[in-house]
Amino acid sequence: MQTQSLSKAVYQLNQLSQEIDRQARQVHFSEQYEGQQIYRIRLAEFPQYLLGDLAKGFSVSYYTTLGKYIVFANDISLLRNLIRDVKYREVWGKSSINRGLLSQMPPEANLRLFLDINRFWNTLYQGLDEKWQGIFSQYETEFRHLGYLTAHLHHQNGRFHTSIFSQSTGTDAVGSRPEPAGNLPGYELDFPQPLYTAPYLVKNHNDNSQEVLVQDFSNDLYLISPDGKALWHRSAGAPILSDPVQIDIYHNDKLQYLFITTDRISLIDRLGRDVPGFPIFIPEAEHLQSLAVFALAKKTNTIL
Repeated sequence: MQTQSLSKAVYQLNQLSQEIDRQARQVHFSEQYEGQQIYRIRLAEFPQYLLGDLAKGFSVSYYTTLGKYIVFANDISLLRNLIRDVKYREVWGKSSINRGLLSQMPPEANLRLFLDINRFWNTLYQGLDEKWQGIFSQYETEFRHLGYLTAHLHHQNGRFHTSIFSQSTGTDAVGSRPEPAGNLPGYELDFPQPLYTAPYLVKNHNDNSQEVLVQDFSNDLYLISPDGKALWHRSAGAPILSDPVQIDIYHNDKLQYLFITTDRISLIDRLGRDVPGFPIFIPEAEHLQSLAVFALAKKTNTIL
């Protein structure tokens, strides 16, 4: 929190802290850590009085000063870590780990997301459904090896510009503290309409590379190459309701994309063409809701 007079604000906070401790007959608490003084206020939800509901969750408040700011925390260890990180320059603007990510940032963005995958892994995993937990468990080492991820969304002239960058850690040890080993390729691609779906990673059966299938709000599907080029786009007829599933319907090691909308089952090849016999339209009185594919025999796929 920035104040007009830092010394005056700290003096008033200290006076308040001492008075609360005196009335509660408690010993006034202060601690010096790495040259910084840390104080405590025994007043529940004190930051909420200053900053509103955004600052809820403080049964007790610890505070210190950093530069021209007063910093509050509900755990003294958080302030100690912050003081140490600032002193040893392990902060976003100074850390060597993050310089590469910060240098990739577009100058303007309506939304920015920074993600340390290793630190966020448990929270991310617990928020996934059973299907995605299985995928993330299977490829945990590969996901963690990405290390850091940034995403930026910027609206300009009626278009949404999306940039995604990742930085590998250079280590195969799951859960270890990552160090930068260089940037993985990132790209920026303009779409005429905002995106309706999340990007779906799909396999290129020709070289096993990872491509992206995505749909915008005009119901157009796009297949994006690893270097960020739109290989084709076509209408899906309606919003996609299922994650696209890749199947080898002809059993010739060539994959197609299977998905549903409310009124049809669609199967298209890697060039964006309908596979003969598709789409399969559903009677108007019925609506599709989910998709499942089972390989009941070696050369038989059952679609439910």
